[in-house]
Amino acid sequence: MSSKVSLRFAANISTMFTEIADFTDRYAAAAAAGFKGVECMFPYLVPVEQLKAAKQRSGVQHVLMNAIPGDWEAGDRGIAAIPGREREFKDSLQKSLQYAKALQCKRIHVMAGLLPKTYTNANLQEQQQLWHDYSTVYVSNMQYAADLFHQDDITLLIEPINSLLSVPLYFVDTNSKALELMKAINRENVKLQLDLFHVQVSNGNLKKTLQQLFTHIGHIQISQVPDRNEPDELGEINYPYILNTIQQLGYNDWIGCEYFPRGKTLDGLGWVGNYLS
Repeated sequence: MSSKVSLRFAANISTMFTEIADFTDRYAAAAAAGFKGVECMFPYLVPVEQLKAAKQRSGVQHVLMNAIPGDWEAGDRGIAAIPGREREFKDSLQKSLQYAKALQCKRIHVMAGLLPKTYTNANLQEQQQLWHDYSTVYVSNMQYAADLFHQDDITLLIEPINSLLSVPLYFVDTNSKALELMKAINRENVKLQLDLFHVQVSNGNLKKTLQQLFTHIGHIQISQVPDRNEPDELGEINYPYILNTIQQLGYNDWIGCEYFPRGKTLDGLGWVGNYLS
């Protein structure tokens, strides 16, 4: 037991503490609950100076944020892979970087976007051409982003998001695709954001997946399957076993709690009590 690393958990204040209407107050709420770190999805509706002040008052680290994903309300789920939107992508990185620097956040997840609806019914040759076109744009854009982030010692994260349950037609929907694209991007500050919810939905085999991908991992996220609630015992994933596996592997970076509490956030923190104490 003494050889195990201590696990560090970051509350996702986009999904947790939502009973607190003011987003900036969630920093203090996470700190009061015992978290030393927070992460979030998209902080861009709140002026950056307000976020910076709230973070500083709380004393927590802001460890992860998502880059601007395009027009979320219009259906965008990232634009890094979308042909014809390269300039929009590159321009949007400036605001994402502004927020990350102000919050001293050293990890940015950049979402890829969706394949066109025509992809599903296209023949094999058409699908291969679409994959080629989208991957060419994606690799170029991510190289640009990685080089930009590198100037401020920021890690660019790629998260495989399952297309079976969560985001149909998501461009990077499997670990194998992510690794293939990371190899093509070929930048040292590009890492894998491994969300165990998506891994379980896509292929399961969590322990072996963690072992095989360990050297590529830059961030881990957890939640229970099938409803993305607290990572407790009420679901498909045996989290005591999985967290023990993560400890045994020697993972010493942050684990993001990107889940939706079944009730009030504090009422559902029993699973993490031993780790925060």
